[in-house]
Amino acid sequence: MAQPDYHVPNNPKKPKFEWRFSVILNILNTSFSIMLVVLIFGGACGVDREAICRGISWMALSGSSWLAALLLLYSLMNFTRTLAFMRWFTIGLPLIPILFVAFVYLRALFS
Repeated sequence: MAQPDYHVPNNPKKPKFEWRFSVILNILNTSFSIMLVVLIFGGACGVDREAICRGISWMALSGSSWLAALLLLYSLMNFTRTLAFMRWFTIGLPLIPILFVAFVYLRALFS
């Protein structure tokens, strides 16, 4: 009696380290930028509007938004390899610091 020829699909494992690393960086970067926005608008730097604390916070917020833009670009390049429920973390979270900076610059432009 001939043996049946069973086809066993070979599903390669998807790399999980890439999107996990991206998600962790996104969460840390977003929490850092939220902390900076609270620091700037909460008045934690004192009453002087031209304080060094505010200037350094603005520079850190700008750097955080550039990192968010790079993470967003990386997430869009790896969109198909990311799990569906993690796409909110990899694409939605980098938009928060970018929107913060856009809001702050538009507010400064029109005031």
